Amino acid sequence: MSLIDLELLWSGDELDGPWLMSLDRAARDTLASISNDQVLELSAQWGRTEELAWSGPRSDDEMLPVIEKMAALAQRARDAGEDLYCWCCL
Repeated sequence: MSLIDLELLWSGDELDGPWLMSLDRAARDTLASISNDQVLELSAQWGRTEELAWSGPRSDDEMLPVIEKMAALAQRARDAGEDLYCWCCL
């Protein structure tokens, strides 16, 4: 089950990437709406995800700068009526 609708815009190699995708506006708006009260809790949760905690759980505040920057980027995109994009690879 996907929580975010992604649109594949470009693929280098179908199996290993890289891939360029656009995030749906609901995901953009959710990121843009992260409040200061939510940042520490989200940092702790994200730091425990398997994809980010490959060498063990991160400290509760380690992801704060990432979340703050992502929220600010999403706010600027929302305010300008623009989309967010994700580039990833294996």
